[in-house]
Amino acid sequence: MNVEKSIQFILEQQTKTAALLFASEKRAERHEKRMDRQEKRLGAVEHTLKAIARIIRESEEDHRRAHQEMGYKLKEMGYKLNALIDAQMRAETRLDKVEARQAKTDEKFERFIAILARQHGNGGNRK
Repeated sequence: MNVEKSIQFILEQQTKTAALLFASEKRAERHEKRMDRQEKRLGAVEHTLKAIARIIRESEEDHRRAHQEMGYKLKEMGYKLNALIDAQMRAETRLDKVEARQAKTDEKFERFIAILARQHGNGGNRK
């Protein structure tokens, strides 16, 4: 009987082991399916990340170009502003000269009027 019990025990253990193995294989299949879904999701995420990286690179290139262009325009504006300042300074210098000449002309005109007034006052009443 001892042998029969041992055989019975071994058969029960084999049945339990087979059941555990079957359950384990089912779990493994579920895990594989889950892993397949995760790999697909990961592939979609990788695709999205690559697209985002491309967009970022393009944006950086656009930003660099815009910054460079802005630098050129700013430099050009600086040259134009300097030219405008120079032209304004020359215009002010010319205006100062014109004002100085006008002051001399006004002075000469006042002397001329004074001379006329003296001549008219001294000899203008004679008949």
